[in-house]
Amino acid sequence: MFKNKIQNNKAFTLIELLVVISIIGLLSTVVLASLNTARAKARDAAIRSGFMEYRKLLALEYSDNGSYNGLQNGQWIPNSGVNAKTCDTMTLSGNYVSQARAICNSIYKNISSTSVNRLYFGAYPSNVTRYSMMAVLSNNKHICVGISGTSDSVNYWESNIHTAAGGGPENVASAGAGPAHYSEAPIGCYYNP
Repeated sequence: MFKNKIQNNKAFTLIELLVVISIIGLLSTVVLASLNTARAKARDAAIRSGFMEYRKLLALEYSDNGSYNGLQNGQWIPNSGVNAKTCDTMTLSGNYVSQARAICNSIYKNISSTSVNRLYFGAYPSNVTRYSMMAVLSNNKHICVGISGTSDSVNYWESNIHTAAGGGPENVASAGAGPAHYSEAPIGCYYNP
């Protein structure tokens, strides 16, 4: 009378499906986070590479003219305001202007920061015998490349010289952090190229 019903259930239960979907979601989140980190590192590597190429141009400029001045504009790019500079409008001179602009644009497009001060070419107090290049990396720290070396991932605005000056380059001299303290800035940066 009673038939034994044996059910062959080959379908997944709702719980099993939800577990699988949540695991896939978790794995995709981890992969996307790793991908974003890899992209940021690739942009930073491109900035470093661009600076090394620009350094070669500066060496050629110095060899030709005895000065680095032609390939340094001494302003942040972009500098806000009426006379804002870009790689294409910064004041450059010499035999390597087109190459310098191309490298500058390549570096600039890899900077992900929205800071006003993103990219700088120039040295203090003179661009003639010294050079300095600075850019903001993806971790919002700076890379500084100068004639004396490179500082990578430094918090330039919180370095000793700027902290003594109240945090800004415009306050450095008035805070008594003048030329005697320039060596306290990270190597390769504006005050210690």
